[in-house]
Amino acid sequence: MTRGNENTNSLGVQYKDHVLSCRPRKGSVVRFKPGIFVKCKLKGSISREDKFGGHNDPRPKIIVDDVIPLEVDDAGESLFNHKN
Repeated sequence: MTRGNENTNSLGVQYKDHVLSCRPRKGSVVRFKPGIFVKCKLKGSISREDKFGGHNDPRPKIIVDDVIPLEVDDAGESLFNHKN
């Protein structure tokens, strides 16, 4: 993940030179903090729902259920052992 914003409850994920917008299906983005700035695996679904309730948004959003860090953070601590 490349960013997390508590105020908007959103995340950004870099994929093939694009940053995709994400939001948690439920709860706060704070629980995904261990996955920010490291390679991670996302579990969720893709939504193209627009602000009017239609399904024509050209910019898909990822509705995130879980973030699984695949690396160790810069401090050398394993992110797998971090408690959310």
